Amino acid sequence: MSGQHRLIATFDEMARAREAILALERVGIEGSNVTLESADRDGPPLQPTDTRGRDRQLGGDVGHRVGLGALLGTVAGAILGLAVGLLAFSGAGVWASTIGAGIAGGAAGGVLGGVSGLGTSGAWQRTYAEVPEDHVVVGVHHTDREIVDDAEHTLREHGPDELERYDPEGRRIS
Repeated sequence: MSGQHRLIATFDEMARAREAILALERVGIEGSNVTLESADRDGPPLQPTDTRGRDRQLGGDVGHRVGLGALLGTVAGAILGLAVGLLAFSGAGVWASTIGAGIAGGAAGGVLGGVSGLGTSGAWQRTYAEVPEDHVVVGVHHTDREIVDDAEHTLREHGPDELERYDPEGRRIS
């Protein structure tokens, strides 16, 4: 990574690091420029061989988003279906329109809710690994200083315990 600007943020909780990585992805920082490590080099690795606990937590998080998206989509679809039904149909057609649109809205909302919060980078996926809670490090590296400036602003919004910045020669500048 020589010749690259580097930013290192330390978090005391994996959940906070996960949110920071998602925020970096949302502002356009490529996943290949984001790393996640344990600050304790002698501690456990970030990719455990038994992933059942990690998978259960990830499934729970996704399931929560699916449920919320389905609920909101159902309500929005039913309201839209009722409005269209009142304008275009009479009698049972109003109810059919309302129910049909509610079902479609719930399905669409569930899908959108499920995928909306998922990160795609390897660093984000490793946020579901078991590491010492007080030793989570998120790193950003890039040759473009402005991209690292954006990353620094984003990470500061997520309140890291420590934030260090290095120039392309490896000198600490903050």
